[in-house]
Amino acid sequence: MSNLLLVMGRQGANINKNIRPGLPRQKIVEKASLLPFKLTDHLIDLYEYCDGVTDRPRLTANLIDDGRFMSLDEAVRHYRNLTFNAASASDDYQGTWFPLLYAESGECTVVECGDGTDRGQIISYDVEMGISVQYLSLESMFKTVTQYWIEGLYSLVDGFWQPSSDSIKFGRIGARMNPGADYWNYVS
Repeated sequence: MSNLLLVMGRQGANINKNIRPGLPRQKIVEKASLLPFKLTDHLIDLYEYCDGVTDRPRLTANLIDDGRFMSLDEAVRHYRNLTFNAASASDDYQGTWFPLLYAESGECTVVECGDGTDRGQIISYDVEMGISVQYLSLESMFKTVTQYWIEGLYSLVDGFWQPSSDSIKFGRIGARMNPGADYWNYVS
């Protein structure tokens, strides 16, 4: 994540002022104890580094597309809402998905925290667009988005960061950096 923040800063997206300070590991474990699963080690490391991004009206407050990186408290509350709604509406939200990024459109980016081989994959959860593996891990998510900035797929326009309309280039980079992740079949 620190490399992504550095690259964004070089492009003029000063997101560092919106980063919440990280939490002590013990506090993270305590807050996560409300969940029916353990957070992945990478999620714990991430929340030690920073506890989400403050909610700001400008898109420069976001790290990944239009999704806002939630604080641990927000994410736990969001998890409870999603699992409650899924139980009452026969939705397909999985109980081992930890919400990480939330967009006003309703799309949620989650981290698979269940046991097995899919541990730590980043999944795009959107009721309208479907469910698909987007990134192979938190590490690949940050590396992929960093590459988007490096290759000019994001730019600042009047203080707002704007994505390029080149969905093919997004898809090619995403697929190259996340081989086998089915999300990139939709956008490329």
